[in-house]
Amino acid sequence: TSSKTKSAATSRETKCATASSQTKCAATSSKTKSATTSRETKCAATSSKTKSATTSRETKCATTSSKTKCAATSSKSKSATTSRETKCAATSSKSKSAVSRKTKSAAN
Repeated sequence: TSSKTKSAATSRETKCATASSQTKCAATSSKTKSATTSRETKCAATSSKTKSATTSRETKCATTSSKTKCAATSSKSKSATTSRETKCAATSSKSKSAVSRKTKSAAN
């Protein structure tokens, strides 16, 4: 997490876990209202300087599997592409290396 980004960690309160292919996860900002969310999963990734990112193939933190937990990403950092049983944690511009290490280890 960075000082400019409010990360929404995957927990029981945020309900940003178990995002399936049928779940639409959208990032909300102070200037944008949250987009469509499915009945099963409510994902609220918020950042004061993050534009709303509807889940599509263009969005790298979208269309995660049923066992993938998706978290908020900073507008200045690229979210690591998630695979099955891979946790995509909240990243900032200063912690790309740490997240990439964790993602590679989980993917292996």
